[in-house]
Amino acid sequence: MTFKKAYTDIFSEYLKKLGFVCDKSGRFFRLINGEIIQFIKYRASRPTVKGHRGFTTKAGMVSIYCQSLDDDRLEFISSDVYYWAGRIYGDEKTRTMPVEYEYTNENMQEILGLALEHTKEIILPLFNEVYDLDSYIYKYALPIKRSNISGADKFAADSLVLIMADDHGNFREQLERDYAETESILTLQNRLEILDQQRSLLYDAIVNNIAVPRDRVFADAELYAGALKEAERRKEANMQGTIKNLQLNNIIKKL
Repeated sequence: MTFKKAYTDIFSEYLKKLGFVCDKSGRFFRLINGEIIQFIKYRASRPTVKGHRGFTTKAGMVSIYCQSLDDDRLEFISSDVYYWAGRIYGDEKTRTMPVEYEYTNENMQEILGLALEHTKEIILPLFNEVYDLDSYIYKYALPIKRSNISGADKFAADSLVLIMADDHGNFREQLERDYAETESILTLQNRLEILDQQRSLLYDAIVNNIAVPRDRVFADAELYAGALKEAERRKEANMQGTIKNLQLNNIIKKL
């Protein structure tokens, strides 16, 4: 049995009961509230043990207002399960799981079963917390993929989700969490001399790159109208293109 077939079989048995569909390349997708696409996939990786093969479980979310849902964009948006564990649950989770999985033909199904268990434990709980645009922004984009919602005044990446959600938050809680986490890490590393520099980078990433461009759109009537128009164009293009090709249109009808 090929790895792709084994992966699809093992993950399908569980994920399809949760509303995921699988495309021809073995990626699993679920559409939430007609607005948010959640996906889980694998990527081959280089093994460290001779005679073994390797892979990484990756996952992500994106709104239908994203500039593109092609393979390159989905790869950019996705993160491996180890990264998710570190960002959301901290070091305690990451100490108990591999960065990448390595297997042989003999233990392939056992390792895939382990990867599925980590997916259940790390990824799916966060997926289940996202049910609309607001929860997508605050539960996923800000803590996991904030670059994806940067540059709203340029309609970059998935930043128009902020406009469609009519979001006016100051993101202060996320910023304070990042400040505290960074100070804790630098204290352990005995590198507090760069704390101010790191705080400045965090401020840029959240305030200057996300909040300020978003507010610029809300403050400019012409820019705001253009953002709404572009968001609707993307929604239509993504609905008729990528989502249809992924056979998610049947799910759309049920929502």
